[in-house]
Amino acid sequence: MKLFDNEQNSGPSATRNNGLRHATGEYIFFMDSDDLIVAYALEELYNYAKQFDVDFINCSANYELLEDGKELVFKRWIVKAVHAITLETNKNRIVDLVIRRKTTWAPWRKFCRRNFLLENEIFFLENFSFHEDKFWSYAIFLCAEKILQLPKPYIFYRENKESISRSERADIENIVVSLKPLICGIKWIDNVMSRQDYFKQNPQKRFAVLESIVGTLFDVSLEYRVELESHEIYDAIKAEFGDAWGDNDVLIAQLITYVDTLKRKSAEMSGQLKISRQRIAELERQINQQ
Repeated sequence: MKLFDNEQNSGPSATRNNGLRHATGEYIFFMDSDDLIVAYALEELYNYAKQFDVDFINCSANYELLEDGKELVFKRWIVKAVHAITLETNKNRIVDLVIRRKTTWAPWRKFCRRNFLLENEIFFLENFSFHEDKFWSYAIFLCAEKILQLPKPYIFYRENKESISRSERADIENIVVSLKPLICGIKWIDNVMSRQDYFKQNPQKRFAVLESIVGTLFDVSLEYRVELESHEIYDAIKAEFGDAWGDNDVLIAQLITYVDTLKRKSAEMSGQLKISRQRIAELERQINQQ
């Protein structure tokens, strides 16, 4: 066992990168300090990795230890889960997992071949502490040629209200924090794809990946804007990112207008759906009365 002490608290991304650079083993597994792991996990994951010779293993289930420390539940990511051991060797299918938002993002769900990470220069982004694990997970899916999906739980995830991801912020701060990865990270993930022959030969897939990731991060940002006026969002984003955009900071206003348009269309569609459901229910009542 090797222990490395950071000279200062540099956050999870820098710490993971430091560990990856110093590692000498064949495989890499990242574990959060507040979680627990089943005793046989690493041995079993190693045996699976060797048996199937994959770039990484992705696990879609875990145990969750609730905050009281007493209740233990089994949790499966329903939309993203597999229900049997699944070997993926088709590059289109692997990339489509990202496009269709069926990737699990937590690093502790991954068991990776170290050379695969180093050869593809897949490190955690250190310039922000929100969504950095998502971009790392996107990258390993986009670079992999062969992965194994497992429905088995190995981690006891413990809820921690003091964690970075659960820090309480005002809505306006949350919007800025969630947009920073979009602005800083999307170029990085595009550079990752630019080094892959697959995306050079399939530019439509490259576009679809970027579109999906941007949509995902926009969805997160929109969660916080319910009670905010557009000018408040504009002022906050311009103050945070305006200098970086230079003369193009006028696009901030256009971006907010676009979001407002989507929000209005969503509300209209929800209203139309409600009316349609009421009409269907009325027709069903009439049919049942005949």
